[in-house]
Amino acid sequence: MEVVRLADKSNFRQVEKEWQYEFMAFVLSSLKIPEEELAKCLPEDLKDFDISKKIEFRRLLRKYFITIVDDRDGGIKFYLEVKENENKEYVLVAEWKKCRFNFCEDPKAVDPSQKMYIEIVGNVWAIFDELEE
Repeated sequence: MEVVRLADKSNFRQVEKEWQYEFMAFVLSSLKIPEEELAKCLPEDLKDFDISKKIEFRRLLRKYFITIVDDRDGGIKFYLEVKENENKEYVLVAEWKKCRFNFCEDPKAVDPSQKMYIEIVGNVWAIFDELEE
C-alpha cells in the first residue's frame, strides 16, 4: 500500500526516518507486544532512541522472536520466528520498502524558500492489513 507524506526540502530525510520509526512501533504493537514493554525501549521521540534504548530494544525483539532486517537501501523487513515441531521458520509479517521522493512546486507560495517541497511516497505492507480485509 502506498502512503504519502509531505516534507520541507531541508528536512525530508528526517521526516522519512521518523515515519519509518512510527511504522516500526505500529508493527510491534500489532504483534501484541505489551505497550509498557514497548514504551521502555521505544521513546515517543526518535531523538531519544539512544544506545541504551537500542540495546533494550534488541532484547525485546529476541524475547518475542522477532527479527528486523535492514536492507541498507531504505527498506526494512519484519520476521516472526515460528516453531513447528522441530522446524524453525521465519515468516514475513511486515515490510517497509524504499521511499520514492517527488520534488514538487507550490505555485501559490510567495516565499521562494517555501515554493519547493518533497512528496515522500512510502510503500508499506503488513500481514495485519490483509487479515482485516
